[in-house]
Amino acid sequence: MGMGRSIFMHLVLDLSTLDGKLYFIKMVIM
Repeated sequence: MGMGRSIFMHLVLDLSTLDGKLYFIKMVIM
C-alpha cells in the first residue's frame, strides 16, 4: 500500500501538467 500511495502522490504532481494528464490516461487505458 505504501508503494501505491507514493505512485498516487507522484501522479497527482504530474497531473499539474498536460503531459502528466495524457500519461495518466494512457496508464489507465493500458
